[in-house]
Amino acid sequence: MGDKLVYTRLHIYDTSDWIGRRQYEGGDDDTYSIGISDGVAQFKSAMDNLLVSGKIFQNCVFTTHGNEGAIFFNHQQITAYELYKNFNAPHYEKLFPFKDVKVYFDGCNVASGDDGWKFLEAAGRTFLRYGGGHAMGWTSAGLGLPSVIPWVGGHTEHLWGHVRGVYVFPDDSDGSLYLRRWGEGAD
Repeated sequence: MGDKLVYTRLHIYDTSDWIGRRQYEGGDDDTYSIGISDGVAQFKSAMDNLLVSGKIFQNCVFTTHGNEGAIFFNHQQITAYELYKNFNAPHYEKLFPFKDVKVYFDGCNVASGDDGWKFLEAAGRTFLRYGGGHAMGWTSAGLGLPSVIPWVGGHTEHLWGHVRGVYVFPDDSDGSLYLRRWGEGAD
């Protein structure tokens, strides 16, 4: 991680257990990585530090454990409610000012059920208010593969289920946001 301000990808990953630590053990010059081991307060602090530093990103990947409509840092969950309550007001959308940003949650079942839709919509409203884009995740359990496994290591492999998401359209004329669900079970 250098001192540049514009990156292709922000990678946020839970390092509170061996799966998270082994799943991502490196990166490239165009990925800014943040390992979170202490929980939600550390995640919020890291996001605040990014805002202060002026760094901006074209895409974001969250590598965490998940459940229907939630991600976890050190067994502390973030749901749609927590996104609105604790992460909406600081204006984290400033970290993602580009058009058509993709925010991907690779944790198990994050996008599953009604709570999954609520979580994706909250993530879209929290991170994609400037340029719009996709907040997406899986409706199934996955298998975290250590980065030492050639070709497929370093991410979560979902062997069944579906990717689904929410596309956010900002309206520049009045500041409104329009959301459209896509994928399995979309309206």
